[in-house]
Amino acid sequence: MAATFELEMVTPERLLFTQAAKIVTVPGQEGVFGVMPGHTRFLTALRPGPVIIGEGDQAIRYAVAGGYAEVLPERVTLLVDQALEQSRITLEAAQKMVQTAEMALGGLSQEHPDYARAQANLDYAQTCLNLVR
Repeated sequence: MAATFELEMVTPERLLFTQAAKIVTVPGQEGVFGVMPGHTRFLTALRPGPVIIGEGDQAIRYAVAGGYAEVLPERVTLLVDQALEQSRITLEAAQKMVQTAEMALGGLSQEHPDYARAQANLDYAQTCLNLVR
């Protein structure tokens, strides 16, 4: 079995990266899952949360706003709606994102058609904040 797999993360605007990875942890709709080389094939929706590439102090962390993951034994493709690398997030910007998302969500009832999207925006903003704390 190979020691690494090819990991690719793509947003609607651009290819964020392509690199070899030994492990990636991803926020799936049904819960967080990890992928290592030789993983079983599957396709799943992603929820807002952190993507962690590698382990420990050497790990690269991204906040993602949802999307899809295609997992193959030799390749993982993350098609994400939006993503920010931890090193590009400032505490002030993340706090402002959370505040804006809370205000947008606060004015909506759970029955409102925009409620789920507003909640996802808040979850993404909270992920950004958690990554810089």
